[in-house]
Amino acid sequence: MPSVRMRVVCPVTPPALRDGQRTEFGLQNKDRDLTAGEIDSAGAATFEFEVRAEPLDQTGRTRFLGEFVHGAPVDRFLYLGYRPADGSKDAWFRRWKISLKGIPYAEIDALGPEDGLEIQLRRDDSGVVWPRGEGWKRYSAARV
Repeated sequence: MPSVRMRVVCPVTPPALRDGQRTEFGLQNKDRDLTAGEIDSAGAATFEFEVRAEPLDQTGRTRFLGEFVHGAPVDRFLYLGYRPADGSKDAWFRRWKISLKGIPYAEIDALGPEDGLEIQLRRDDSGVVWPRGEGWKRYSAARV
């Protein structure tokens, strides 16, 4: 089962304080723990991780597996979460659901050893971040 390098780029990060509470923002794993991304000088967060992938069925769809992958086999997704740092693991201010559903297995199979898939999340004019961006695109880790 191939391992697939993935990258999610979020153009802004939520505030570190909300209503006087410290917050945390990150990629959510199956235990609802958050893994922080790398923050650049412009405030964008980049999350890099690996998942496993295999053909789901004869239709060309992909079954993704791994600690950050959620959902039913036909509708896998990732979560970015934002919550109080000292609160319950379920005390979300917001979660962003990022679909993996539209990535065909042929695209996974065509990735080279230095390639991965990246999605750049979209920020609208009011500053709201949307999880769809322009979809998943191939990138080369050798050029990073």
